[in-house]
Amino acid sequence: MTGIAAIFSPDPVSSDQLGRMVEGLSPRRHDATAMLVKGSLGLAACVLHTTTESREAAQPLANENGGLAIAFDGFLANWEELRSDLLSRGAILRNRSDAELVLRAYETWGEACVGHCDGEFAFVIADWRRQRLFGARDHLGLKPLFHYRDGDRLLLASDIAAIITALDRKPEPNFGFLASLMAGELYNAEQTAWQDLESLAHAHWLSCDGARFVTRRYYELPTEVPIRYRTDAEYAERHRWELFDAVRRSSRSCAPLAIEVSGGLDSSAIFAAVDHLHRQGELLAPDFSGYTLVGEEGTPSYEVPYARAVADHIARRVEEVPIFHPPCDWYVEQSRTDQELPPPSNGAMSFELERCASENGARVLVTGLGGDEWLGGSRSYFRDFAARRDGAGFMRALREDVAVHGWQNTLPLAARGGVSGLLPSTLRRGIRALLNRDKTSAPVAPAWLKPHLRDQVAELAAHYRESLPDNPDLRERRLRFAYPWSLYSRATMLRQPASNGLELRFPFLSRQFVEFSAATPEYARMRRGINKYTHRLAMRGFLPDIVIERDTKAAFDFDDTNRMMCSYITGVGAQVLDDLVNHDCFVRQFGERVETTVDASLTWQIYGTYAAACFLEHAH
Repeated sequence: MTGIAAIFSPDPVSSDQLGRMVEGLSPRRHDATAMLVKGSLGLAACVLHTTTESREAAQPLANENGGLAIAFDGFLANWEELRSDLLSRGAILRNRSDAELVLRAYETWGEACVGHCDGEFAFVIADWRRQRLFGARDHLGLKPLFHYRDGDRLLLASDIAAIITALDRKPEPNFGFLASLMAGELYNAEQTAWQDLESLAHAHWLSCDGARFVTRRYYELPTEVPIRYRTDAEYAERHRWELFDAVRRSSRSCAPLAIEVSGGLDSSAIFAAVDHLHRQGELLAPDFSGYTLVGEEGTPSYEVPYARAVADHIARRVEEVPIFHPPCDWYVEQSRTDQELPPPSNGAMSFELERCASENGARVLVTGLGGDEWLGGSRSYFRDFAARRDGAGFMRALREDVAVHGWQNTLPLAARGGVSGLLPSTLRRGIRALLNRDKTSAPVAPAWLKPHLRDQVAELAAHYRESLPDNPDLRERRLRFAYPWSLYSRATMLRQPASNGLELRFPFLSRQFVEFSAATPEYARMRRGINKYTHRLAMRGFLPDIVIERDTKAAFDFDDTNRMMCSYITGVGAQVLDDLVNHDCFVRQFGERVETTVDASLTWQIYGTYAAACFLEHAH
């Protein structure tokens, strides 16, 4: 996990200017820090070596003549293919690092280099030949990259604190973004809590040469569904191969891997895949260990029996770490240090697990996040069968669903899906507009927000809904791939592991696995009332039956935390949030929740409001 920073300025960049940015990167644990400054461009990196290959190249890494240099964060999943491709084109590779591969890719293809890179990454290249900065993020924005234009200067960094530290004066808070967050209705993942300080969108690159600042999308999720097999066994075999290969590519580390093992189907599958790869000599790390959170016994957060069953099945120990319940001051301090919103409670609870893994020598933590989006399915397969005029498939699914859900719960769904699949897109678009007519004008924000902010959130919600594809299947895929709240939360949850010296990796969110899942029909993921159907088949034998057949998920009780947050909101928060809320209504609403059980559906509103208050307390 490497913290990166860069400056473009019409005047010569000084080491002091870039050094201030490095100060903002310093809370990350790192092995080395270096800067490269020349003329109008400056580049810096705080490097934590997570792979053996990364130790072969000091960052920032320049080419032979010093005309180019790169600061690279993350890892490449396709390093084998990219290396082979570059060598076939005559590129000379001085070392095996991913930074070297991307630098040579830029020399070879220019801006198009990003389309040849697959993995979890963000990078910035200083191009002194053209006097410009070029930066990019991966397909899902799994590694962050922020930018801010300060007059004629452009500041780029992997951490917001690096940009804020370098400015003579802080930007104004972004009240529109904070209002969306407080409403639990986030529709723009590029905005941040600071005005004009933005996150580069996922699957985009940017370029700045002083005269022009340009951003471009370089990747779209394929929309076709070309993978259709005749048997369940064929789906399961392909699924298993894709998953194990995605895990293998995510396992490259110079130290033992840490695997988050909740005991759920997703993270347990990652743990089992790592074990299989290790036994076959294909794991790209020297060893691995599992870690699980221990909730209160007798509650839905207590998953230890499942995690132990997985450990026993593969004859590996899983270290059990208590859930971390930090006090209010901890969140406030995190926000102040990061110059950002504090982490949400469901991220903070893993703090001690991450610290334990790091103290045991790990530098990479592999997680099952993304499994719910890309392993699970829905009963929209009726629409797919109708659209393809597959009557036999439609009737088979109908019989299976009736056996599980009954006629009353199946026929309406099958009828809607069948009609929707047969209708032309123009008619579907008209029906959708009619159904959404009232929804788009209805306020979606809570009454205690100031009226102009409620209207702004409602307008953003309506605009976002209108931007979604008319085709229901494409719309569902778009939401899985790039739902703004998910994009935002994935990026923010990286800061905490980084402070503990860990790089977080997501095999289920790899481009390889996401594309595979998107290319398979819904019927392969949901069948006979069983969600993650093919995944369960694929993991037979690799996981114990108690996990394969599990149909529950952990539920974490944040009621005490929510009450703590509400107490803070009605105290300190009521003072710093005056620009956003109707004071009396606001205090009354949150005050009622301090002494009562909090409705779990309000958790994100409570977190968003608490986070905004924490942020505004130090922002001015």
